[in-house]
Amino acid sequence: MEPHTIQIIERFVKPGDSCIDAGAHVGDMSDALLKAAGDSGRLYLFEILGKNIQALQQRFKNNTNVVVIPKAVSNQTGTCQMFLSPVGSTFESGLLDHDMRDRPMVKGSMIPCIRIDDFMKDLLPRMNFIIAVPSEKSQGLLA
Repeated sequence: MEPHTIQIIERFVKPGDSCIDAGAHVGDMSDALLKAAGDSGRLYLFEILGKNIQALQQRFKNNTNVVVIPKAVSNQTGTCQMFLSPVGSTFESGLLDHDMRDRPMVKGSMIPCIRIDDFMKDLLPRMNFIIAVPSEKSQGLLA
């Protein structure tokens, strides 16, 4: 993870904060968020790829403050079209039909997805701070 990303997390996430890692992959960013939020913080990890979900569950199995949610974060709640990298990269798979270099993606299956607002409506006002960490290529889908 890039040093400036760690600096931003350390600056804004405080002990006791609740955080969302949208597209958690295998949890590298999640570790930094959890460290900053401390033992009293809460972390919600959204991930859709099965092997990444398993990696997250294994990585955080002893931490009751981490919740792994097998859904994609999108601009709609329900189902979304998944697109897979033509070169097999799970890092670039997602909800857009092109990758970061504008190459076309391969159409995958329909997957469960949720809007952050819909997810949070049952948590508020218990959440006192939220940081959504989408990948660069998916930011347009969160509008």
